[in-house]
Amino acid sequence: MIGDPHIENPTAARWFNPAAFIQNKVVTGVATEGSASRNILDAPGYRVVDLALSRDFRLSERFKLRFRAEATNAFNMVSLGQPGNSVPSGTTSTTFGVITSASAMRRMQFGLRLTF
Repeated sequence: MIGDPHIENPTAARWFNPAAFIQNKVVTGVATEGSASRNILDAPGYRVVDLALSRDFRLSERFKLRFRAEATNAFNMVSLGQPGNSVPSGTTSTTFGVITSASAMRRMQFGLRLTF
């Protein structure tokens, strides 16, 4: 580590400062350990709300109808994936410090069940 990896306003295109890291030199055929401590970077948080609602309707003494609605990520909150974290061996890397994935968007499903 040769600089401060934290940036003021991280975005998906630049989650941390990639210029703060360099590849370790190989000395006599063995890779040397770097100077960065553990857990110096934070990934984006994960937020999701799943909901399910159901209601039973008695049609007669013998028949019952159940309506069910389910939603995953009901409020459609964006949860970004992990940034690329492999220090490039060359001079450039297109994914180092860049977030290229996100969690699934809102999904809803509805169902009916007739019990007799």
